[in-house]
Amino acid sequence: MKTVLMIIAAHLVLNGVTAQTVAARSNVNVKTSGYNVMVNITDKDGKPFVPDMEVQGTPFFKDCWTHVNLATSGGKAFTNIQARINLHQATLHFINGKGVEMYLEASEISRIEVLDSLNPSQVLYTFIKLTNTNKAGQQEHNIYQVLAEGKVKMLKLLRKKVQVYTQEYSKEITRTFEEYESYYVFAKNELLAVKRKESFWETLLQDQWKAVQAYAGSNNLGFKLYDDIAKLVTYYNGL
Repeated sequence: MKTVLMIIAAHLVLNGVTAQTVAARSNVNVKTSGYNVMVNITDKDGKPFVPDMEVQGTPFFKDCWTHVNLATSGGKAFTNIQARINLHQATLHFINGKGVEMYLEASEISRIEVLDSLNPSQVLYTFIKLTNTNKAGQQEHNIYQVLAEGKVKMLKLLRKKVQVYTQEYSKEITRTFEEYESYYVFAKNELLAVKRKESFWETLLQDQWKAVQAYAGSNNLGFKLYDDIAKLVTYYNGL
């Protein structure tokens, strides 16, 4: 595995994907002793980089390391690499061949498939990168979980934000990662916020609307629950 990761890291750099250490634009000195890897990370000014351990919870989709298939925005594909998705920074972290944790920014990612650890041929979750323009006219890159895939995609945007709480009497301050989710549909090259209204979906699925209605009725599905909507979109994509 160590050899495989070294090859992967080399490919990522050589093929135009800029993998970065967890301290962006930092200097990393790695010392090894037997099987132990000691990493000394400094920031751009040469000061020790200390990860923020005061925030409760985890910024990751899954705190443990998992294996993923990765497609980069540069058209390269890598299979079964050890990684985890940072929902706070919208990045993909992975371990390189020297045992250093590195990351790819959302702009460098095209698709991530999170694999079943017991059955690597089975994909548990799929994420894709989409780019849209915000209100300020700037491009934003986000990683969306795919709930239904095809001509019409139903997507979930998961983000983790740091919330600060102050105790009323002690004035003690605590910080914690809290997860937020929002739902979108991507169709005809347009990203729209999901509306849980039948009229919204009738417009999007109009070419097969009668079939979708019949399927919803026979399977007791509606447009109020996101799980139901994902099933209906999946059915539509299969028609």
